[in-house]
Parts: sequence; structure tokens; C-alpha cells
Amino acid sequence: MNLTEAVASATTVDPGRPGKMTLEGAYMSERMDELEPSDVEQVEENQVETEPEVVFSMDEYFHGETEHTNNLQMLSAWDFPVWDFSKAKLVRFAASMYHSFGLMEHFQIPIQRFENFYDAVFDTSHDVPYHNFYHFFSVLHTSWLFAWTSGCYKHLKPTELLGMLTGAIGHDADHPGLTNAFLSNTKHPLAMLYNDISVLENHHCATTFKILMKEENNILCNLTDQQWKDTRRVMVAAILNTDMARHFGLLSKFNNMFANRPSKEHFNTEDKRQQVVSMIVHCADISTPIKPWAVSKRFADAVAKEFTLQVHKEESLGMAPTPHMLGLEELSAQAKMEIGFINVFTWAAIETLSLVLSNLQICFDTMDRNKRLWQDMLDSVECSKPKKRVGRTGSGKT
Repeated sequence: MNLTEAVASATTVDPGRPGKMTLEGAYMSERMDELEPSDVEQVEENQVETEPEVVFSMDEYFHGETEHTNNLQMLSAWDFPVWDFSKAKLVRFAASMYHSFGLMEHFQIPIQRFENFYDAVFDTSHDVPYHNFYHFFSVLHTSWLFAWTSGCYKHLKPTELLGMLTGAIGHDADHPGLTNAFLSNTKHPLAMLYNDISVLENHHCATTFKILMKEENNILCNLTDQQWKDTRRVMVAAILNTDMARHFGLLSKFNNMFANRPSKEHFNTEDKRQQVVSMIVHCADISTPIKPWAVSKRFADAVAKEFTLQVHKEESLGMAPTPHMLGLEELSAQAKMEIGFINVFTWAAIETLSLVLSNLQICFDTMDRNKRLWQDMLDSVECSKPKKRVGRTGSGKT
């Protein structure tokens, strides 16, 4: 089923449904709207007694401690080269991240379902330059890296950690490589379904849960009802807060909640812990500038290509091109965009996150170095441009 068909199958509205709910409130309710009838039947059929499944065992899955230890060593580097690995190996890296927080054992996650879930999320990846499974994994990895290197995972509940990692991998599931504004301006079925509000983020979240609702992918199968609700709440909030339209509001709320507060109060309520998780995943989503140059430049080039493809699509439809996406085939335009993104978005986000996470100086150092490199490239382009010759003017004497 393609994207449009999937949307069309989910647009039926029940006139008897109670009316006023926020988007996040609607997601919190127990609903099956995103499932097709065949999926619902499959879930019902699978709700029968079966033989116990093989749950996670480190010795069996990793064939001992060595692979897991090596995985963590590679994952602990900010320049992790995601493109160097197969999907199957990335799934094993993901298992190491879950295992490092004790989640595989705590929630008795069946090995086969874990692999199926990750395969299914990866399979939603479109053939687009940036918003593909490499980006999915990069956001998972960077979210884990923030929590792991800062030690803040010690202050989060298991359901919050599970929601953070699972939300991170699903945060862009089935991304078409186009923006929310494009979908709204073209009256895309997704924009109609979600009323132009966090269109893609709502779809990513719904897609992730649609995958989870299939029994063979359900890594949440051994959670209690309360654990499931708690994990879902964390995932929904984290995914919806990756909408860049929420960026400044998210930062403002985080500042109001944590600025000038003692560290012992950072994790003492559910709401605070939720805000930390959402900020971690959001910062991971816009983390390209905090990665060492080789990784950062490759992701930046992918963004430029994807934006350029959208401009071509806009032009083919007779639409006005999105201004900040224009001319990105030129290095100078790309450099200006990246410098602007660092100054306006990523620097401020990491600065805000540092109110709670204390180990982020490496991120500021890397952003500063990357910004200088982009500026050097911009200056080089400007210097190479031929200077305009100014003709002689008369003396003005008569």
C-alpha cells in the first residue's frame, strides 16, 4: 500500500466521537483508527495462546560480551559513520542501545519482534536523500548518546527510556521527503487528515504505532497496561515535538522549567522528565551541526539535495519555491543556510538542553568549528568571484 492509500484508509470519521480533544490527547486515547480492517482482524487472530517466545539473552544474541562491548565503543563516538553499516548491523547496534539501559531484559522484549519492528520501520524509508533510514538511525543514536554520555538515563524511568529510543527511531517513519508546508499547500491527504497541524509528525507517530500493533512487530507485548500507556505518552510527545514549528515554544517551556533550578529538581516530576526526553529527541533531530565535519557535511549535502528536489517539484506544480531552499546547488547558498541554521536553531537548542545535561561542551566546540568551516567556504567562493571593473569617470570640469 502506498502513502496516499494508507492515508485514505484512515480518514473515516466517527460522528459519534466526543469532540474536543487536543492532538496529543487524541493520541493518548485507545484508538485503532490508523489500522485497516485487515490489520484489526490480524491482531484479533493473534490474541491466542502461543508458545513462549525467545526473549533477549545477551550471551545468545551477541554471542558473548565482545560484540556488545565493541558496539558501545563505536556508538560512543560522535562521528559514528552510519552509512558504513548494513540495516541488519544497525539493528544489532540498536539492540545494544536498548540493552545498555537494561530495557531488553526489563521488558522481556522478544528478539524476533525487536528485529521485525526495526526492519518494518526501516522499510518505510523512501528513496529520498535525507529523511531516510540513515537519518532515522542517526536520531536514535544521538538521543542515546545524549542520555548515555550525560548519565541522565539514570534519572529516567524504564518506560521513559523505552519511549525515548522507540520514539526516536520512529520519529520520521514514512517521511516523503517533503515539508509540512508543501503538504498543506498542495492539499495533500495527510494535511487534510491532520488539519495542517504537525502533519508529518502526526503521520510518523501513527505509522510507528501501526507497525507496533502488528503482533510480529510488537516490542511492547510484555508491558503492563500502565507501562504501555506511559511509554506511548512519551513516544507521542517526543515525536510531535520534533515539528520545527514547535521549536521556539519547546525551548521557552524548557527554559522556564529548568533555568536557575537546582539539579536535584530536574527529574523529580513526570512532566519534567517528559520535557527532558522531548528536548533530547528534538536536539538529536537537528544535530547535524554538532557532528564532526565529515559526518556533518555529508548530512548537510543530503539536506541540500532534498530541498532542491522539493523546489523542482514546486516549480513543476506552478508554485512559488520555498525561499530558503533556492539555489542550494551553489556552495555559497548552502553555506549561508547552514550557518543560519546553527545560529538560529541548533546552538540555541543545545544551549537549552545544557541546563540539564552538563557534558555538552563538545557539541559547542564542534558547532563552532563547523561554522568556521562553512564561513571559510563562503569566503572562498566570494573571493573567487570576478570583481566588477569600475570605469573611469570624467573629472567634472567644464
